[in-house]
Amino acid sequence: MADRAAARSSPEAGDYVPGVGWLKWQPAVGLALGSAVVGLVWWRSPVGWQRAVATFCRELALVLSLYTIWILAGRLSVVRVDEGLANGRWVYHAQQWVHLPTEVHLQNWLIDHPWVARFTNGYYAIVHAPAMMITLLWLFFTYRDKYPHWRTVLALTTFACLVIQFVPVAPPRMYPEFGFVDVARLFDQSVYGPIGQGISDQLSAMPSVHVAWSLWVAVVVIDNAVRRAVHRARAARVAKNGRSGDDGQPAEEIVGANDGLVPALPMSTSSGSRRSST
Repeated sequence: MADRAAARSSPEAGDYVPGVGWLKWQPAVGLALGSAVVGLVWWRSPVGWQRAVATFCRELALVLSLYTIWILAGRLSVVRVDEGLANGRWVYHAQQWVHLPTEVHLQNWLIDHPWVARFTNGYYAIVHAPAMMITLLWLFFTYRDKYPHWRTVLALTTFACLVIQFVPVAPPRMYPEFGFVDVARLFDQSVYGPIGQGISDQLSAMPSVHVAWSLWVAVVVIDNAVRRAVHRARAARVAKNGRSGDDGQPAEEIVGANDGLVPALPMSTSSGSRRSST
């Protein structure tokens, strides 16, 4: 009970240290510039592997640039803590007004099942960004033709989230008065420090980039799975029914229907040519 009470204390106490660190924006900018230089220098190289490396470096520079923008944009709401807390309270009361469920019951169940709580805390901390990066690499190396489309969708989704995040909204864990618990902090797995420190914007609960990136990964994987299933179904149907013409008739019947209507062409052999000239 004492630990649970401690978890309900002020989120700005600053008495814990984040356990997971991400790439800071300064080295991200350096890596983006270096990748861009390599991508430009080898862009039109006659060597195949250099062109491949250049393509990868250009895409890496773009991703790192978006990452840097995400970090820097998140810092703009730090000076609006009171507004973020007020907006979060409004969201909570709106949920109560329309009788939506809250996280309180789920949190209480997690606290009574520590191994489940630790797993979900770890999943929240490390999966969304690595999963997004792995999916990008998978698309780049496996589905190069689809990669530009999904890369653009990810960039636009992230940009939309950043625009909306200019309206700060505090997350539920910052409201112990409503019964919420900072479960990650309770189990010493929090990735957050005091507000205004670290790379994450803690006042961007709506919309959550965690959710946006996770949804993007799910849509990409499901889209490729559906396309493969449709392709297999079409291949199986063709193999079962045989090759068909435009009107649905088997190709053999279409060829047979022309018998006697088109005169046979002379043979292209040398003997045939001599006969036709005599």
